[in-house]
Amino acid sequence: MMINRYFSRIFLSTNFLKIIYKFFANKFIKLNIFFHYQKIKKISLKNKINKKLIDRIYICHHSPLRHRKLRLKKIVDKFKTKLEWVEGFSPYDIKLDYKKILDFEKNKIDKSLPGIDQYQYTYYKNAGREITISEYSLFLKMKYCFEDQIKNQRKIIIIFEDDVILSNEIENYLNICSFEFKNHVPKLDCLMIGTAFKFKSKFYNPKKVIHFGK
Repeated sequence: MMINRYFSRIFLSTNFLKIIYKFFANKFIKLNIFFHYQKIKKISLKNKINKKLIDRIYICHHSPLRHRKLRLKKIVDKFKTKLEWVEGFSPYDIKLDYKKILDFEKNKIDKSLPGIDQYQYTYYKNAGREITISEYSLFLKMKYCFEDQIKNQRKIIIIFEDDVILSNEIENYLNICSFEFKNHVPKLDCLMIGTAFKFKSKFYNPKKVIHFGK
């Protein structure tokens, strides 16, 4: 009986610490987001881009997570830029296709390959494993976005995932990024917007929105 009480106390204290940690972690994330978007607001107000540079914004959305769409719609419904929700290729619909592909090839990250920030993948224990059906679903959604861009000859597109955190000033900020991207020397073909998974440019330049280097 005493042993049970002892372990129950440990269990309760461990759970309590987890709750405390989660609370402060959430507060820290929200604070980081707040300061990040304060910078965006400052850039956005300082540089107004009146020209329409973005041809289409795509949002890759997993339909069952309806709350994500409702949250984003409060902001994106105000956009002047044309927007498309990409909701096809659900894990349920691609189940057979997924099994067939994994039977014939290993969809893995090859950490030995040269390329943009390949070293970033060494941060994660799951780097190099087979992709999950959810990841394959997202891959197909993004593949559709690029194919649609080519088919309709769109010069600049933006692709978001449905868990992206946006602010009310984001559209003009995206136009600023697009302007710098379009006029960049040398020419660029792809731009990663925002921050995630500890990705950070080694070529940070406080005078620019786009950070590029070799």
